[in-house]
Amino acid sequence: MKKSLLYSVKSLLAFSLLLLCLTRPVLSQSQTVANLYENVSNSVVVIITSEKSPDKEDNELKTSLGLGSGVLISEEGHILTAEHVVGLADEIIVQFPNDELINARVLKSSFLADIALIQLEYMPQEYTVAKLANSDSVRIGEQVIVIGAPLQLDQSLSVGYVSGRKKDYTFTNSIVIAEYFQTDASINPGNSGGPMFNMQGEVIGIVSFILTESGGFEGIGFAATANMAKRLMESKSTWAGIEGHLLNAELCQFFNVPQKGAVLVQRLAQDSPLRRVGLKAGYKTINIDEEELIIGGDILLSVADIPMINPEAFLKIQSKIQTAKESVPIKVLRAGEIITLELYLP
Repeated sequence: MKKSLLYSVKSLLAFSLLLLCLTRPVLSQSQTVANLYENVSNSVVVIITSEKSPDKEDNELKTSLGLGSGVLISEEGHILTAEHVVGLADEIIVQFPNDELINARVLKSSFLADIALIQLEYMPQEYTVAKLANSDSVRIGEQVIVIGAPLQLDQSLSVGYVSGRKKDYTFTNSIVIAEYFQTDASINPGNSGGPMFNMQGEVIGIVSFILTESGGFEGIGFAATANMAKRLMESKSTWAGIEGHLLNAELCQFFNVPQKGAVLVQRLAQDSPLRRVGLKAGYKTINIDEEELIIGGDILLSVADIPMINPEAFLKIQSKIQTAKESVPIKVLRAGEIITLELYLP
């Protein structure tokens, strides 16, 4: 009887310890996510933009509003967000968790990496600065949280894991031009530009885009890595503020372009350096081969004597603007006439 009782007691204790081991991580994990959110959420902001584009009905230029997210990363008022959130914005307003509204402007951007750095006009009354992680050390399978304003629901939290790592390279060599974390953390319109945090409260990525067939989130989202953001911040990059469409040889013939490749200027942000030197955007929407184009603007032929004949040449526009120490000639076709604009950034 004593042996049987002792065995029963030992079994009961072992079972109790097993239950304790199984339940503790769940409670601890739940508390960690809650504490983490409280510690970092005040660094996350809502970004409201306005930009002009032709209306499809009457082709009048009309202002449309956009909404995204961002994260404050310095005491000097620097905020990281997605390039597609602010790249063509005429006005940027940043809303902080305490509802304070502050204007901002774009300092640097990378169309390929989908990252932009914007600058506040002044610092808010209340704020929290987030820390950027070394994203090279992030492992697939790590738990992450995403905070942003999906569907205008600001300060919304979603939780998931790093599902993969994707890299894009230049066309002609092995230089990484974009790097993304794949995640199953829920991402929806309004999350773009918001931070992805690791469980130590460091920013490992900036939310970029999703893959979807339904239009909603289907478990596959992507965030540009923090190290790509660091590369942008450390570079001599600037903001181009241009949306263009690459014309192939057939379309060049259609538009009477005297070369086999060029860039049709679609839209320009109001204060972009290219617009300031006189480049003109399109104003009328048409459809060619089931593709929507904005025509009526300039057609870029060359930048710094580099013909815009392929995608990689077009990408050099930014690098030429970024490193301009002398006047950079920009050759365009306008109303059938070839003219040259001069760009200089002091």
